[in-house]
Amino acid sequence: IYCAEALFRAFSFGWQILYDLWFLIDLTLIFVGLLALVVIPMSASSKMTGFEKLLLVRGLRLLRLMRVLRMVHHFKIIWRLVSGFLTAWDTIFASAALILVTLFIFACISIEFIAKEGELLRSPITQPVVE
Repeated sequence: IYCAEALFRAFSFGWQILYDLWFLIDLTLIFVGLLALVVIPMSASSKMTGFEKLLLVRGLRLLRLMRVLRMVHHFKIIWRLVSGFLTAWDTIFASAALILVTLFIFACISIEFIAKEGELLRSPITQPVVE
């Protein structure tokens, strides 16, 4: 699919496409992917198992994720949201810690009340739970 896209773009834009940095990055990633799929598994030493060859190919395929960087300028609103979240992380963490400490304190108080409740200790249903 990536090869077909690169060919279509090359035919539609002609030689001018070679001056586009994103196209050159895409072309490099396609070349690395083809290299990882065809050339490296064939020329690899016989000491490598099939699983190791598969891991090598998958590792090189991760380079295709760089194509996503091309879309970064389209997501300014999402970046503002993420940036705001990262900026407010200290406040969110402090609030969550305060809530957890409050819950812990009330849980300890509740355990004290439940453990000293005589009716719960006498009931055969709740006695194993309370003890």
